[in-house]
Formats: sequence, C-alpha cells, structure tokens
Amino acid sequence: MEIIILGSGSAYGTPYAGNFFGSADKNNDKNIRLRPSAYFKDGEDAFLIECGPDFRQQTCIHNINKIDNIFLSHGHADHIMGIWELTRFSKMMKAPINIFGNEATIKEVKERFSFMFKDGFKEMGDGGVILNIIKPYQDLKLPKTDLTIKTLNFIHKKQEILGFKYKNMVYTPDVAEIPEETKPYLENLDLWIFECDSFEDAKKGHNYLDQALKWINEFKPKRCILNHLNVTIDYNSVSKLLPSNTELAYDGMIVKI
Repeated sequence: MEIIILGSGSAYGTPYAGNFFGSADKNNDKNIRLRPSAYFKDGEDAFLIECGPDFRQQTCIHNINKIDNIFLSHGHADHIMGIWELTRFSKMMKAPINIFGNEATIKEVKERFSFMFKDGFKEMGDGGVILNIIKPYQDLKLPKTDLTIKTLNFIHKKQEILGFKYKNMVYTPDVAEIPEETKPYLENLDLWIFECDSFEDAKKGHNYLDQALKWINEFKPKRCILNHLNVTIDYNSVSKLLPSNTELAYDGMIVKI
C-alpha cells in the first residue's frame, strides 16, 4: 500500500494568507503546507480522505485522475470545500464518485453545495456525486474495489467525527479526545497518522504536541506520522523532539507499507 500526503497543513495551510509563517522556517519547503488530505492506493484500488479547498491543486501536482471513493471526517471547510471541483473531476472520469461521511457531515455538504444536487444540474455530464451516510465502527466494503474500511469515532470541538482504519493503519483527522470505545482499535498499529495542530495547547478542540506524545506512548504504534500542522510547527526544530518511531508529515510525502 502507498499513501501520498497531499496536504499536511491545518485549516489555514502554511503560510497563512498574507504569507505569515509564524514559527515555521519559510526557507524549508517542508513547511509549505496545503490543507489536510491523503490519497491511499493499494494495487489498482484507491481512495481519498478529505476533499478540502486545495483538492484541484493537489490532484494536479500528483497527477491523480481517478478517485471512486472519498471519505470525509467532518464538515469543516478545510475538509470539504473541494467538493465543487468534483463537478469537473467526475465529468472527466465519466463515472460517479462516492462520498462517505457521518450524518452531520453529509448534511453540511448538501447545504453548502445544494446546487450540485438539484434537478437540472448538468455540469457533471456522465459523472456525478453520490452521498453516503456512515456510522462509527462500521466495516464498509468500498464500491468498485476489494477494500474494506472500518470507521472510528473521535471528538473534535465537542462534536463526533470519523477516523478511518484500513488493515493495521489508522488515519485520524482533527482530534481532541479519543472515546473509550475507539481505544482498542489504536493499540499496536503498524502506522498511525494523526493530528498535531499546534506546538502548545491552544484550547480550540485540536491536538497539540505534548498530547500527541502521550498518545504515542500510550498506544505504541510501530510508526507514527503527525499531520494537520499549523504555523507553530517548524519541521526541523519539532522533528528533533520526536521519538524514533515518529515523524512529521509534509506535502508530497510518500508512505509505503
């Protein structure tokens, strides 16, 4: 399996609008971050997690021209605002794209992109977007593939969001709390990719470095990649603080399992 980190940034990317880098060294390309997204490829099968505002740019950079299934962790802008781009993407594919999310996320997608789901909307040609409501702890066989994904429950800003387990790896998006029911699925993973939004606790419902290190020590993944990084995370300086099994994500990072 191969994973491409399409975007390793937080909700606002790095730098922020106005070319603000914060603590991140602007001369290090690994501190240039698009919004969070990852592309998973296993043989001929593939799926995407998150479809944020940089979706078009990310697919162009990495020459991704086929996506049958997209998972959304939750309905915040940095995770769903690329859905409009699927009008052209699915038209090019001449096939519909499945989007999976919990009830609140699918409701948000329908409200923000209501025009895409109205009768008479023809921008997608022979393509289209199919919305699918999924629940935590569900084993989901992906259409058009041989892949099965388990959905997990996490807490972000007091709301339930989804994480995703495939084989013995887990991708966890924005996360402030881990429910007890989820914890057994995180033990002894081959790979855990999860959020480390900031260097210190900003008390905004996101994860931060000290908490990330505690979870790594608690669940003991063989390999851990910290993602969803904001401008307080400088690649070189923070990398020096990490245990040997842990590294920071960067845009274009390729992970092979």
